[in-house]
Amino acid sequence: MRILLDTNIFIPLEDSSVNISNALADLNRIASRKHLLLIHPATAIDLNRDKDENRKHKIIARLNKYQYLESPPEFAEGEEEALLGSPKNDNDRIGNIILLAVKKNCVHWLVTQDEGIHKKAKRIGEQERVLTVDQAINALSKTESQELNIYPSIKDVPCHSLDLKNSFFNSLREAYDFDNWFIEIICLA
Repeated sequence: MRILLDTNIFIPLEDSSVNISNALADLNRIASRKHLLLIHPATAIDLNRDKDENRKHKIIARLNKYQYLESPPEFAEGEEEALLGSPKNDNDRIGNIILLAVKKNCVHWLVTQDEGIHKKAKRIGEQERVLTVDQAINALSKTESQELNIYPSIKDVPCHSLDLKNSFFNSLREAYDFDNWFIEIICLA
């Protein structure tokens, strides 16, 4: 699942000068297991507006820990106003740009604590995909437990703990270059 983090999630998640909340730590831990956490390029623009140069450089350096949303969509002529109304300020414009990525299906979810973005998401019918931190944790926890309960006799274990010499893999080994494939594609992916 592709999860876009709003600027107001990224900053407290990555700002080492403040204590991280338990909820943000939980979100990062749960989402990082099987999901891709993305940052919109507009977040860098937003962060560059910080007047505290020292803080700005430190937080911008942490952006590189995340993958940027590739080829984010841009508003067509008049589209922003028609969908979301005219932005009142730079924060509104950046929020609108980030919300457009949800509308155009670039990501599955946007996680934000911005009430204005939540209101706009509802207006354009995307409220189910724009989540607060607590909503995202709840949804990811449910998804994780559902995945594990689908096949109760199958255990989720790290691939390096499997015994490739087990006879279970013999037919695969005979038909394919299984051992190399397993190591190169599965374990090192």
